[in-house]
Amino acid sequence: MVCNPLAYDPVTSSHVDQLLTDRKTTLKRWYRFPLDYVEERTTGYANKILVNSHFTAGVVRQTFPSLAKSELEVLYPVANTDSLRLPSAVVDFSDPGAFSNCRQSCRNALPGHIIPKSARFVFVSINRYERKKNLSLALFALSHLFLHWDELVDPDKSGRAKPSDVHLVLAGGYDTRVAENVEYHKELTALADELKIGDHVTFVRSCPSEVKTLLISSSDAVLYTPDKEHFGIVPVEAMFLFRPVIALDSGGPRETVLDGSTGFLCRAEPEARLPGCFAVHLARFLNDPSLVPRMGKMAHLRVVEHFSCNAFRKQLCDIISQLSTPNFQ
Repeated sequence: MVCNPLAYDPVTSSHVDQLLTDRKTTLKRWYRFPLDYVEERTTGYANKILVNSHFTAGVVRQTFPSLAKSELEVLYPVANTDSLRLPSAVVDFSDPGAFSNCRQSCRNALPGHIIPKSARFVFVSINRYERKKNLSLALFALSHLFLHWDELVDPDKSGRAKPSDVHLVLAGGYDTRVAENVEYHKELTALADELKIGDHVTFVRSCPSEVKTLLISSSDAVLYTPDKEHFGIVPVEAMFLFRPVIALDSGGPRETVLDGSTGFLCRAEPEARLPGCFAVHLARFLNDPSLVPRMGKMAHLRVVEHFSCNAFRKQLCDIISQLSTPNFQ
């Protein structure tokens, strides 16, 4: 059922094998030619090809011309919800709105250096410290919000909010053995200082899952900055935890985040306008405190209906049943 498992697993991976390497030299191109050919041919022999998003389906068709007219079925991955459990000390499980309203208790449960006590509005970005994750966009967006504060933030609706009330947390995978992680972290801290927002940003490296869960639940919204991400599990995790998502209108988030309902999407082009678009949506959460619980509830329901283990199990069983019918070709 799964196409060419030796090359890639379309249920758990979003990458075609031949897209994971370059062909900058003639020798490399000659070396890859038979491997690419075998991958494409053997993939085509599958009874059913599964991909993790419609975006990935487009990439597969573009990469494998012989599969351009093949039927590719989308089977969305699911978040590991077992790792997204909040401790009872920070959530009153008897309160139906507890998950939407537990931001302050989650902030208090975090190590004191992560979120200042003075922060009223907290935004979180969770991604590996890699340049392709475009984490600098979150910094530029925060800077844009501060530079255009009077234009974007309504003093009455925001409760007389000040820039000092806003804090951004950039958290993600970090390995000292990976040069890019180390270099990019330094670049981002330098950029925050250059933009004069360093006091409003906390960088968290390699936080454990329980801290990640608290961070998401501490936020007013989660920022997701990669462009053309094949799926992107962070938006699904955030929505499961009742938090809206601000992301680019491309790749997986276009399919997981409902613009204006479970979060906000920004057009990826022109790139120069992205910080402004993100800043406008940041300001929405300052100007309308009801957005977090309202959008958070819809976000959680969307995950339960479309990106839960039950939804995955049902679709997978349907696929297996279809494959087992005598007239399936």
